[in-house]
Amino acid sequence: RRYEVAEQTNATSGLPSLQQLRMDEHTDKGSLVALKVRNYGAIVSSFDSAVEAQLAREIARRVRLSDTDAVIYHEGDKFLWISRIANTVDLLENLEGLHRLVQGGIAIEGREVDLTFNCGVDIAHDRSIEKRIANALQSAEQAVREDELVCIYEPDNNGVHWEISLLSALDRAIDSGHVWVDYQPKLDLASGRSKRDEAL
Repeated sequence: RRYEVAEQTNATSGLPSLQQLRMDEHTDKGSLVALKVRNYGAIVSSFDSAVEAQLAREIARRVRLSDTDAVIYHEGDKFLWISRIANTVDLLENLEGLHRLVQGGIAIEGREVDLTFNCGVDIAHDRSIEKRIANALQSAEQAVREDELVCIYEPDNNGVHWEISLLSALDRAIDSGHVWVDYQPKLDLASGRSKRDEAL
């Protein structure tokens, strides 16, 4: 009996484990979101003390700010939950909001740490929970590889479909230094002098 309880709870964070997610009922009632923290290991190893439980609690707390009733399942650098946000566009906006929320950093033991993550979403409510977990995790990994915030697995397309707003993609590109401004002078042909600069 004790083994069962330990298996259902992540020993480090105290959050329910992925094994618990596999056993829970009503997993067909919403979209399954997998959040993969890209710098999880770097954050945990940068502290002398064990901060993994505090980091996991802070991530779960932020997820619940906008997906209030979510049960967060934790395993390593992955956090999964069944979102009750029915509309896919609303869910994407929610995940973009979560991204903005953690952009300012998370306080761990008095230090601000940057958190980078990507999400995979499975919207196929009719599949087994094992398949849904695999699809959501696969989509999160694909989002990491392509440096996208969210990747949605859509079984009708036999693969992965990307959903991300242009503004969110532009925000991430600016934050990561992939976008910069060049200036081009506008010349007066008669005088040969620069009248103004145009930002490119």
